[in-house]
Amino acid sequence: MELVFKFKLTQRCTLLRVIYPTIAIAFFFYGKPAYAQMNFLSPGPLSEVHTEVDKPEACNKCHKSGKGLSISLCLDCHVEIKERLDKSKGFHGQMQSIEKQCFKCHPDHVGRDFKLIEWKPSKKQFDHKQTGYELTGAHIEVECDDCHNKKLIRDPQVLKILEKYPKKQSYLGVSDSCQSCHFDEHRGQLSKKCQNCHQSSRWKPVAKFNHQKTSFPLLGKHKNVACSKCHKTISDSGRSTSNLKPKNSTYMQMNGFPFGSCENCHKDVHNGSFGPDCKSCHNENSWKSIGGRMVSGSNFHDKTRYPLLGAHKNVSCKDCHGPWGNQKAKYKNMNFSKCTHCHIDAHGGQLTLVYPYPGNESKTCDACHTLESFSKVSYGISQHQKTRYPLVGSHQAVPCIDCHREKSSIERKISTKAVKALQFQKRKILVSLANFSEYGPLNQCESCHKDIHYGQFKQKACKNCHDTKSFFRISFDHNKDSQFALSSAHEKVPCYKCHKTVTSKKGDKAVLYKPLRSECSYCHEDIHAGQFRTKKGAPAKCEKCHGDADWKKDLTFDHNDKAYTSYFLEGKHKKVECNKCHPKITMRNKKESTLYKPLPKNCFGCHADYHKGEFGDFL
Repeated sequence: MELVFKFKLTQRCTLLRVIYPTIAIAFFFYGKPAYAQMNFLSPGPLSEVHTEVDKPEACNKCHKSGKGLSISLCLDCHVEIKERLDKSKGFHGQMQSIEKQCFKCHPDHVGRDFKLIEWKPSKKQFDHKQTGYELTGAHIEVECDDCHNKKLIRDPQVLKILEKYPKKQSYLGVSDSCQSCHFDEHRGQLSKKCQNCHQSSRWKPVAKFNHQKTSFPLLGKHKNVACSKCHKTISDSGRSTSNLKPKNSTYMQMNGFPFGSCENCHKDVHNGSFGPDCKSCHNENSWKSIGGRMVSGSNFHDKTRYPLLGAHKNVSCKDCHGPWGNQKAKYKNMNFSKCTHCHIDAHGGQLTLVYPYPGNESKTCDACHTLESFSKVSYGISQHQKTRYPLVGSHQAVPCIDCHREKSSIERKISTKAVKALQFQKRKILVSLANFSEYGPLNQCESCHKDIHYGQFKQKACKNCHDTKSFFRISFDHNKDSQFALSSAHEKVPCYKCHKTVTSKKGDKAVLYKPLRSECSYCHEDIHAGQFRTKKGAPAKCEKCHGDADWKKDLTFDHNDKAYTSYFLEGKHKKVECNKCHPKITMRNKKESTLYKPLPKNCFGCHADYHKGEFGDFL
């Protein structure tokens, strides 16, 4: 046995497992009391905590005669282990029954300084998961003695044992709660279940914490606010009764926050003028993002200096207040005394030439427009009558656009700066191309109307023939206002018979009024084929013989009037039919005509000379 005790501690423990059962068997067969032979058979002194039973008469405290070590006898002393076994608690409670043999891990008779624990395979390789508390994260790197020390033991039974044996080290009695090893940095403000928020890998960041499950879920911009903005840092009072030391002398306030009103955290920039319910206008997405039940109606803006009326109620807040690009939204000190403070002059400055008209000097855009709609114009005839061109007659029924036609050049008159501002704000550029200022003299019809006569009446104004009630109501009198008075049959002739439609070299079509010749042959065909022309190229004067009542019946020709002919009809000649002397002839153009000139005036020109020239030239 002396040789055995010369081995190292671990070797001794191994050898005892072989020797001890053999000794027990020997006692059993010889029938000797165990304590009687103890001095001779004892493998060595017991550990310090077992010194009370390290005497021959006390062997039966641990050994049963003929049966060796007894687990039940161990548990008679080690009640703290028995409780764990009964409750299947901890490392001992989770062991299988075949393993519940104390000496397998706790051999004795190895000496006073032996700690009674044989680690398998070693202390460093011990699987802590077998205790029911698996080491994860940063706990894996922690030394065993950092957690298993007397300062952290909370079990009353274990503490009582350690009080009795001050030098004993126990791995029992340590609580699995975080607070048993770590100082509560929240100073009791939150639940003791630290694992609800923290992980064993590291204390920060708090990956498992979800603010949305608290009584104040973070919405919109609140999500990006730093924790310290709401959770103030508090200095520790130093009155903690814990034997653990805090890491920091300050901690973050985690509860006791009033958040029933936005004013608990935010200053009321409106100084109470809109009431306490900030959410009626604002939301968590942005303080400047205005919306809500008050804004959706007119209640909100009605309390400002500029109540929203008409179409302004439907305008997006951003269209007036921004933000645009890198410019912040503006809500204060906005100028709105004129429409042009928000809107461009869609008419390009044209109406500054017309307005203000007398009695309307104070009005600007509202002289024509209302807040209901920009395109719905309230300007009417009564206002137009006060301009330099009052509407008369049919002009009152003419649509505005017929006179104020669109002109593309007006768009160039819009301020470039104003256009760029609208583009920056991503607003529509609404421009009216209606022409209001670029007109000729308003007392001339040609300023608005096309001259359909193409200058034939340049010297006369349109009003000499037309009036404003209707273009087709003509006051022209052919007998007074022209050089060709209509009489007799001419009065019944339609105008277009004389005034035909002609086409100019440019392709323009117009009714021809001037110049028109008054000779009959200009309108009527000369059926006499020019026989009565006074000179070459000159027209015949038909009116010398014909009247205008009837071309054939109204004849003034008198054969015995020297004003018409030098050949008077006398005697038998009076009874001769006209066609006997004036026969039908065919012209070179194959048209027929009656021959009047030239005709012979002597007898031989028509009659035969029965005297066969006997009278010579006498006749």
